[in-house]
Order: sequence, then C-alpha cells, then structure tokens
Amino acid sequence: TRAKALALEMRDDWTDFRAGPVPPRLVAPVDVALGDLIAAINARSRSGTYSAAIAAAYASNDIELRYKPVAAVDTVHFELWARRARLDATNGPIDGVRSDLVTLEWIRDRIAHTLDPVTLTTLDTLVRDLGTAVLDDDAVEAAQIASDLVDVVEGL
Repeated sequence: TRAKALALEMRDDWTDFRAGPVPPRLVAPVDVALGDLIAAINARSRSGTYSAAIAAAYASNDIELRYKPVAAVDTVHFELWARRARLDATNGPIDGVRSDLVTLEWIRDRIAHTLDPVTLTTLDTLVRDLGTAVLDDDAVEAAQIASDLVDVVEGL
C-alpha cells in the first residue's frame, strides 16, 4: 500500500539521518515510533496507524528542536496532542482524553506568549470546553472540540 511504502521510506530516511549527529536520547523514540507505525499499517489498523503516525510525528518533531525555536516545536506538539485527544475521544474511554487535556494545558502554557490575544482566547476557551466535555463524560463533544483545537493551531 501507499501508506506502507511511505512508512518504509521514512524508516530508510531515518536510518540515513541517524548516522549523523543525532542526540542519543532521540534515537530510541524515533525507532520505536517508526516500528509501531509499520506494524500498525501491516495490521491494517486504522486507529492504530493514526495513533502511531502521531507518535512518529511527535518523535520526529523533537529532532526539530536543534533547528527551530522551542515555541515553534511546542506549537506542533500542541497540535499533535489535540489530534491524539480527538483520536482518544473517538476510539476509547474518556480517561484517555483526560490525560491528553492535562498535556494540552501544560503545552498551552509554553506557547501562550507566542499567540495573539484572539488566538489565545480561542485556544483557552476550547481547552476549557474540552475539560468540561471530559467532566461530562461526553466523548462526542470532546472529539469535536479536539478537532476545533487542531483547526486553530494547524495554521500557526
């Protein structure tokens, strides 16, 4: 499949890249994430593939810390956690979204100073509403709010 070919290409590119000066603490997370991605694709697990793709993007984004400002990397981290929250709300118990929410709140604090007032207010409102959906045990609403969070940060 196209997804498998792309994942194998990513693994090959990673093998070439890690031959250079890659911080040792980043090697294992990327190796695991790409291995999990290939395994999920082979298993034909849609949600597993999506989850593994998020993990692979997160691990590869950490490498960007060497080249980009921390706030830019954290903004991508926020987007990926919002995507994980949407996935968890769609596929699992609301408890997964609860832990995603805590991480989103933490990352939000790290990127708040980079956001214009309107975007920050929108983000804060959505994070608050996600917390309300979690408290209400409303996975459908949580998934929609997580999608809205992705929409807000995707273009930053």
